[in-house]
Amino acid sequence: MPPTRYNYQQRVGRGGRRRQAYSTAFTFCRGKSHDSYYYHNALDEITGGKNLAPKLTVAPTGDEGNKALKLPIVKRIITKHILRNAFNETLVAELKGAFKLAARDTKVKVIVLRANGQVFSAGADLAALKKMQANTYDKLHQILICETSDFWRSHYTFKNTSIEKTKRIFKSFADLLIINAVLPMMYAYRLFKGVDQDAIISIIKTIPSEKNNIVNAFNRLKPIAKTALASQALIQLKSNYCTQVKCVQCGIGSALLNRNA
Repeated sequence: MPPTRYNYQQRVGRGGRRRQAYSTAFTFCRGKSHDSYYYHNALDEITGGKNLAPKLTVAPTGDEGNKALKLPIVKRIITKHILRNAFNETLVAELKGAFKLAARDTKVKVIVLRANGQVFSAGADLAALKKMQANTYDKLHQILICETSDFWRSHYTFKNTSIEKTKRIFKSFADLLIINAVLPMMYAYRLFKGVDQDAIISIIKTIPSEKNNIVNAFNRLKPIAKTALASQALIQLKSNYCTQVKCVQCGIGSALLNRNA
């Protein structure tokens, strides 16, 4: 059983967002000493306790001999007020650097982030978003195309050694990983978030067509698969229509049958 009114306020706080003047919360007590105690002794506090205003204490927190200890506070101010403090790669990198620097100082307990200008931030810089979307395929390659550690340059199992040489993921294999693993996860995530899939389509259009038996067979009839978007469409066509002998339901199969009739 949650012991304070703030636990319930957090749960019902969204009620006002729908222009609703009230909201309801239910709680269940278990047969444990904690729940039993607060059910019998804290109902007045839960239903009518005093609502304390939030505050940030900067007063001394203790004494070390005769020396007062103060709570160290680090302030960081965003000053891109000309662009309404919109976040781009440079600003994000600078903020990360400032936070990491403050994190190394064991005396720092609080970080206050402020901004100059009329608003704290207008959100993401649209120009940076367009640039990020255009470079997503290249960035995925930078992540996936990597070399093995020194140990695996001279081993192919933990016990067996091999001739030492550089081993890395090649571009063609990275493309397969992007097509069959990365993009499906990105698609599912964007679908869950309710975001359009234009970025996914843009990426798959920039990837060269896959080379496998299915795509090669279609290309021998007519070379149409130039991008991964087209090759994936042909694989889907083969799996859902050709293999299942659904020629009549397939637009291409139906056109071929009617032409030969």
